[in-house]
Amino acid sequence: MGILFWIVLRTVARSKHIYYIIIGIFLLINDALSTDWSINITGNDINDIGSSHTITLGVCDNCSDGWQFGEDQYDYPNPFSGAYTNIHFFHLDWYGTVDDAGNTCCDDMAFSTDYRAIHPNSELVSWGIRGSTGGGLSQSIPLSLSWDTSAFDSLSTDYEVYLFIGDTPYD
Repeated sequence: MGILFWIVLRTVARSKHIYYIIIGIFLLINDALSTDWSINITGNDINDIGSSHTITLGVCDNCSDGWQFGEDQYDYPNPFSGAYTNIHFFHLDWYGTVDDAGNTCCDDMAFSTDYRAIHPNSELVSWGIRGSTGGGLSQSIPLSLSWDTSAFDSLSTDYEVYLFIGDTPYD
């Protein structure tokens, strides 16, 4: 058993923005995982012209799959000026939901963090991510996603991690 982390990227043109939508990020976790784990993913235009944007996904013992105030942070604003890339978790389904403490979600459906509960190894957990460019950056410029591989160092060697972007696997 191990961790399966799967990313599929699709380009969608909408009005003045091109959205790079990650169709799914799937994490398959062994039941023995009992510690918190997270990874930061940074999106930037492929030519590194504009400012980048970083999001965090993860799992933890006391996390919820739905919206929880403090656990799931709203997407931080784009820069006041200049070219930029924005990636975020998009959760329209969280609108109007109430967390365990009675807080109601949300004015904005874009989030910079999304933590999930730990699931049995037979269940895949998915994160939906959107991305776009703005501030004068060309809508047709591809986005580049990167992550710090040291995040995987905190995982037990019992886990196998595979990343898929489109049909390209990364081990």
